[in-house]
Amino acid sequence: MQQRAMNDGIFVQVGQRIGYKRRTSEMTLCELARRVGVTVQQIEAYERAECIIPAEHLWAIAVIQSVPVKYYTEEHQEQEIMSEK
Repeated sequence: MQQRAMNDGIFVQVGQRIGYKRRTSEMTLCELARRVGVTVQQIEAYERAECIIPAEHLWAIAVIQSVPVKYYTEEHQEQEIMSEK
């Protein structure tokens, strides 16, 4: 797995939104990890933006949390588009 400092806003936003949806649906770290097929530590790392989330894990999390994948990135994408103009 690729590890690096995740100072990019997109990784922070994705992690925050995963954590927010998990908490508001009253899902534990353990349950989300089990359903995605990863360790609790891996979900914690995703939520803290400590590593890059593989696409298949982000897809699985979106399905589990009943949101489109774009939910995790849409505000950040809109900000990038606006800054390019």
